[in-house]
Amino acid sequence: MTNPTPTTAGPPAPTVGAAQAGADVALYTTSVKSRVAAVTLAALAEFTTRQGWTVVHQAYGLTPLHVPARLRTGWRTVAQLLDRGRAAGLVVPAEHEIARNPSEQNALRAWLLRIPAFAVYPHARHHGPTPPPTGTTPPPGPGAPVDRAWCRSYALTPASQRGLRDAARMYLTVLRWPGDIATAVEVMSRLAHNAVIHAGLTPSRKRTGR
Repeated sequence: MTNPTPTTAGPPAPTVGAAQAGADVALYTTSVKSRVAAVTLAALAEFTTRQGWTVVHQAYGLTPLHVPARLRTGWRTVAQLLDRGRAAGLVVPAEHEIARNPSEQNALRAWLLRIPAFAVYPHARHHGPTPPPTGTTPPPGPGAPVDRAWCRSYALTPASQRGLRDAARMYLTVLRWPGDIATAVEVMSRLAHNAVIHAGLTPSRKRTGR
């Protein structure tokens, strides 16, 4: 029998509560496109398998991140499973996919600890640098070659921003980028917005002669 592959390719994922060996867990993510959500859930399922856990339910919400979790049908189903003890743990890309601000995050953590249940966020990471585990190759520093890249062009119009956000999230998930994906997508979206605003798309002034 083959043992689950340990996760030694990066820093440990942020966790709330005590993760149990062989636990039943539920997966959750949210996106405005089902295709992106499906890719994310597949990545979460692979991560879950490596931990030796069993997926008993997976769900996603086709909603933007600013929509409160309590209004999302998929999240309400997952929350009920946890509350009734039908799942011992929760795997979500990052905490702010459920809780949008510090107040909501504190409430989420208190609820998980009270049930009790654990939560793991494999696409988020702790603040500050974390040394790589022994025997692994450290991430490339400045000037080092990049072995994975994503490059695409978009029209400088406001309508392109949603497609950019969805594509960025999907590709960062597929490429298994170890950072905070939701935050990276938000930064990219704001940069794209600034590019649209400041790229000289406003009508140019007409010159008049005497």
